[in-house]
Parts: sequence; structure tokens; C-alpha cells
Amino acid sequence: MSSTSSEHLCRYTKFSIFTHVFENLKILTLQTQRLTGKTMTSEKMQQKINLTLNKKSIFSNGHDLTND
Repeated sequence: MSSTSSEHLCRYTKFSIFTHVFENLKILTLQTQRLTGKTMTSEKMQQKINLTLNKKSIFSNGHDLTND
């Protein structure tokens, strides 16, 4: 496999992981709303998103995936 193909596969994998993480976050939010009958405040939602984004270094070795 050429290095270009490897890089492309790596980027695709990172993108897939983030898509999966955000989809799960959205599902979790909806389930929480149903269970509690409350909507999450935008501040709480931002905290959850920030926690998720802080974990990106696990997958991307600290690189900003949006600039790939």
C-alpha cells in the first residue's frame, strides 16, 4: 500500500471514529431528555462537546482533523 493510500485510510478511519462519537453523544442526549423529561442546557451540551473534543488527541495524535 502506498503512503498516500495509507494516509487516506488513516484520515477516513479518524473521520469515522469522530462521526461515531458524535452520533453516540446525540443519542445519549436524547435518551437523557426522555428519561429526565428535561432538555439539556446549551452550557451543559457545550461541556459535553468540549470533553469529546478534548479526547481527539487519542485518535489524531494531537493533529486538528478539520485541517487535514
